Amino acid sequence: MDRSTRGITKGIGGGASEAAMLRGWAAALGWAGGMAAAAVVVGAAVNPALGRSVHWDRMAVLAAVLFVALAVALRRRWL
Repeated sequence: MDRSTRGITKGIGGGASEAAMLRGWAAALGWAGGMAAAAVVVGAAVNPALGRSVHWDRMAVLAAVLFVALAVALRRRWL
């Protein structure tokens, strides 16, 4: 696909600018925080139900990585 027409096929409206296709950081961080918190809650509930202990050192790293990845993905409207 030609680079000059890539932005025209996605986003809000036909020829939306790059700024119009971005979501605000506040909204992206809010949604990402909620989703990361939900993932931690699910992990804390499912692991004991399966007879395993929750490894909080791994959960802390995974939650931080998930939060950053979701914030960027939501900001760029990849999700």
